[in-house]
Amino acid sequence: MATNTVVALLRVPPVGRLVSDLCLSWSPKMPESLNRSLRLLWIIWRLADGPVTTRQLAQECGVTMRCVQRDILALQGEPFWMPLVYEEGQWRLMER
Repeated sequence: MATNTVVALLRVPPVGRLVSDLCLSWSPKMPESLNRSLRLLWIIWRLADGPVTTRQLAQECGVTMRCVQRDILALQGEPFWMPLVYEEGQWRLMER
């Protein structure tokens, strides 16, 4: 699925609420792979709303800034290829 399609889908209120509900249902008892999947969804959802700092993402996800940095690197690489830009201390989606 193309990046623009994913971002557009996340902006649809029912989908955004679903992602939010999924991410808020996080539990330390979940397997690590599921935790990371939810975190990646949350980061994409937050970036679709506008620029955000690594610190903000880390606080919202309850992880370290380094963990968020690794997640952002994962989103920029295969299979996601998210066009992310870091400017003035904030991450954002590259505009078309």
